[in-house]
Amino acid sequence: MTKTIIITGVSKGLGRAMVENFIQLGHTVIGCARSQTAIAELNNTYGKPHYFSTVDVADEQQVKTWANTILSDYSSPDIVINNAAI
Repeated sequence: MTKTIIITGVSKGLGRAMVENFIQLGHTVIGCARSQTAIAELNNTYGKPHYFSTVDVADEQQVKTWANTILSDYSSPDIVINNAAI
């Protein structure tokens, strides 16, 4: 069964590895990171139905806007992984 998974901190390291593995397993991944370059690369590599955004999770307003966008375009996530370091 395909799951919708949200991951923060997807630009490198563990977050990037989780993105790649979950997509390889057939899941839909929605992610964010501060790096615009990494986000553009992820969107170009994986495209829809996956969705990656530039978000600074230390900025409450950015997180709220991102969450509202996700909830308006996707069903509620099955899994949320807060991987971003502050």
